[in-house]
Amino acid sequence: MAECQHNPLKPLRRQMEGVDSDDTEMNTSQDDIIVNKPEDTDPDTEEQGENGQTNESEQTEDDRSKIDQESNGNGDDNNQSVQELRMDKNADSNQGENMQAEMKQKKYEHFESSKLEDGRNGKTGQGENDQMGKEQIQRNHGRAELEREKSGTVHVVEAAEEEEGYIACETPYEPYNLQSTPDQSTHVQVDFYLLILGKIYVNHVYIHLGPNEFRQLEAVDGYPKLWKCSVMFLGDPIKDSFRYRYGVYRLQNAVNVPVFGRVEYGKDLSYCVEIGEKCVSSKVQFDVFRFPEDKHYVSETTHKAVFYYLKWLLPLVCPESISETLVNVKGLSFYLLTKKNVKTVINWIMEQVLGNSATNIQRLYLCVVLGHLQRFCSPLPFPKDNKMVQTCDRFLQCLIACVNSNFLSASDLNLLEKLAVVLVENSSSPGWLTLAAYFYPYFGIDYILGKEYAKSLNYGYNDKEYHEMATELLLNIKIKNRNDQIAHKKLLHLVLKNAPTLDDALKLFTSPEVSQFFANEDEGDLFFSKFYQDKSQDRTQKKSAGTKLVEFHKMPKNIREKMQNYLFPILLEYSKSNEGLKDEHVNMFCKSIVLEKDLGMVEVLKILMELSKSKSVPRQDLLLDILDNKDFEKDWNQASHVDKVNICKSWVMTRLRNKGCKGWPSYEGWPSGVDKIVAVYEVINAIMRCSLNTSNKVLAEDVSIYVVDVFLGNEGISVLKAFPSIEKCVTVVQDCYKSHVRKILKQTPKVVKKSSNILKDCSRS
Repeated sequence: MAECQHNPLKPLRRQMEGVDSDDTEMNTSQDDIIVNKPEDTDPDTEEQGENGQTNESEQTEDDRSKIDQESNGNGDDNNQSVQELRMDKNADSNQGENMQAEMKQKKYEHFESSKLEDGRNGKTGQGENDQMGKEQIQRNHGRAELEREKSGTVHVVEAAEEEEGYIACETPYEPYNLQSTPDQSTHVQVDFYLLILGKIYVNHVYIHLGPNEFRQLEAVDGYPKLWKCSVMFLGDPIKDSFRYRYGVYRLQNAVNVPVFGRVEYGKDLSYCVEIGEKCVSSKVQFDVFRFPEDKHYVSETTHKAVFYYLKWLLPLVCPESISETLVNVKGLSFYLLTKKNVKTVINWIMEQVLGNSATNIQRLYLCVVLGHLQRFCSPLPFPKDNKMVQTCDRFLQCLIACVNSNFLSASDLNLLEKLAVVLVENSSSPGWLTLAAYFYPYFGIDYILGKEYAKSLNYGYNDKEYHEMATELLLNIKIKNRNDQIAHKKLLHLVLKNAPTLDDALKLFTSPEVSQFFANEDEGDLFFSKFYQDKSQDRTQKKSAGTKLVEFHKMPKNIREKMQNYLFPILLEYSKSNEGLKDEHVNMFCKSIVLEKDLGMVEVLKILMELSKSKSVPRQDLLLDILDNKDFEKDWNQASHVDKVNICKSWVMTRLRNKGCKGWPSYEGWPSGVDKIVAVYEVINAIMRCSLNTSNKVLAEDVSIYVVDVFLGNEGISVLKAFPSIEKCVTVVQDCYKSHVRKILKQTPKVVKKSSNILKDCSRS
């Protein structure tokens, strides 16, 4: 099936497998046959045939002998036989005999060219010499037909296994070629295909085009059930709703014998005309013959005809013929199919689509056929299994492979538009992004954005699926101008929104195909920074502050610089959090404050204050790490003295409360005496020994005064006993201790005397 065979509008030379498997076997009855003249389509005449007034069984032996004489005698005998037949025609003694004889005559006198049409006014045998010449041509043609009939050459319509005995009709074929017609505006050619179902033995097939006007159909080689003819109309038969019907000569006496095949006996032919007329609706008519005895024409025969033609056309589809085939297939009677029939066709479509022999072009044809089925049967009766999923996936792949081929007409696209969501819903990735990836090239941005909130397309993609679909979509987007660029930003936002993680969104955004969405790089950075912030605030995205920090620092620096408003809340959240610290998170936190300098000083000081108040010792230690980092020196020097005092004072107070277990000095577990004094100065020393504070004497004094007043306000001479421990502190802290001692000594002379003794003892030791 990989190669294109023959255009379906031309004679076919290839046997199709499995087409005839479902054909109806009809039981013919002599009483039900409509006998009529091949050219006579007058309803009144047909009614006479139905009532038995004109029946082949009433043909007299004299008429039979006349036809035999005409087929076996010389030229003069033939002329005499024709005159005898005409004399019988003028006699009114027996109406049945006359009509039967006329039928036999007209069988051989059908026209072969437009020239013979002009000679029909000479039925009586009288006229000028040119008329007599035309009648002689007709008689010669009739003689040849009788010779073939006598030799037993009869067309047979049987099951597919009996097709080797089929003989094609010898009537010249008229190719369908509208381009070769001289005047397209006044001439329209229509191809008529006729399917004859059942085990009916057919000799000749005719199409009745009007009173006394008919054409013979020729058999399509390789397809014994199919007949064809082409007719050139003056004017538009579709617009004019031109009506026609078919008639067939069928052999009455023939049987099938095993091994030997068909065995014929006798030469009795009956001419059967269809009930009712058909109407030309397209330039290619796909018809099925309606026998009078067929009581299930609408419920069964038409369904089988649709299925037959769908199968017949499939192997003929190729790049050169698909557009024309898709136009022609519209003429099939899809509206007559029942849900059961549609299910049968869908199962066949699935087999063809998943088969190895079908090409993408042929799958495209089957996809459009599926659209026709959905038009009249919605929802489609899809089986709920993996085979259906694979079929829809193949259809989607086929559509994207054929996207630039322009095979589909506007009406085909309309069918596909209504089928698109159905295909995606039943695929392996039933989400909005899948719809966008495969159908944006066909229907554009408005259609895709309109399906944003479709509930049936709510699907979560994994990272592999996401990048496959998103990449496929971006490759088919070609932005033309600024207005087009603005419209596509919303599309890009939705694509990024469908990303499983922010990392996946970032990976897609940094791909080269995204640059066409923006006028410059800064515009793109602002766009993604806004998207990133909106995405991170989604309540469904529950992540720790540390994880958010890690993801944030994966973005390019030029984007991070535009996301201060996003970074500050994360750092603040991390400062307040009680979650355990991970080295990766700590590094990202310190990097944001010390190295990247992504925040203003006001925001940094707020974060440091939160660290100073943290009940988590590890988080308090983060403040010490920052104040001990030379890279932060410039920023710390820019901070006001008041802010520094508040931060350091807060850190010392929180640390001391943590040591007191319950946080207040009055708690009984809090150390007392010299231990308490030493503990306070050790904490003050911890914050002041940081490299950025160690030389700031004023800062140390302000912090010390506040802390000593709160924790050591009631301590007296015992302060002096803490001196050995204070010697280990940095200079600025020792100075604060000395100031504290002076304050104590000034309070009372007794203390001074006592303190001198203490100092002597200390000096001896």
